[in-house]
Amino acid sequence: MAGVHVVDMNDALCGREACAAVVGNIIVWRDYHHMTASYALALAPYLARAAGL
Repeated sequence: MAGVHVVDMNDALCGREACAAVVGNIIVWRDYHHMTASYALALAPYLARAAGL
């Protein structure tokens, strides 16, 4: 869509072969489809930087 900017955070969620269950002492996945709130908070600064905030 025109005017929509996309930030790809896939590299922070999964590697080439598998998705890590724990990154830096933080549990990544709550279930098969949802990341934990703790991991989302850990990613927030990286998302903000990538979004230009």
